[in-house]
Amino acid sequence: MTTIGQNIRLARRRKKVSQAELSQLCGWSSYPSRISNYERGIREPKSDDLIKLAQTLNISVDWLYRDYGSSQPMEVRESIASYQSIKYIPLLRWDQISAHLRGEPVQIKDMLPISNIESSKSFALTVEGDGMESPQGDSFSSGCTIVIDPSLTPINHDYVIAHINNAPTFKQLIIDSGKQFLKPLNLRYPLTEMQDSIKIIGVVRMMMKTFR
Repeated sequence: MTTIGQNIRLARRRKKVSQAELSQLCGWSSYPSRISNYERGIREPKSDDLIKLAQTLNISVDWLYRDYGSSQPMEVRESIASYQSIKYIPLLRWDQISAHLRGEPVQIKDMLPISNIESSKSFALTVEGDGMESPQGDSFSSGCTIVIDPSLTPINHDYVIAHINNAPTFKQLIIDSGKQFLKPLNLRYPLTEMQDSIKIIGVVRMMMKTFR
């Protein structure tokens, strides 16, 4: 049976970073022996440490708990371990998006388990306001959670997060006659034509809503 420490080593090798490099990526440069202690089983990672490791290594926390068969050769274990069902992504405030995309540390409100997400920069937001509410078809009410993937290239009718005047906004991308527009689903709000100063920073992949 593989241990958490062995799985950390396996994931680190797949990412092709040293123990010191992983420690630095996790923000633990002041504790260079931490990764070594985890991998050798001298120290057990706390839950916050596991989340940070999972984020940095682009895996899920439950990945670290799985048994990949310590008796198997490394290449076999790597093949088995390549399966990733769930990743944990940060639920951000709207004013944290830019810092997160730059790779800067932010105070994360929560971590959400999400499947079928590839980008390590993916994040979630809580919808604010009624600009994307609609009486028919897709509708995003205030308080629901959306998951954003910055690695996707936006196409016509995608729901996107864009920067307008250095402030993030949630709209639908409309491409018509060679022009691009940002459309609110609520018809009470105006359509915005895309300008050079407006930048799309992520595509909405899914919506989640809690009823109680």
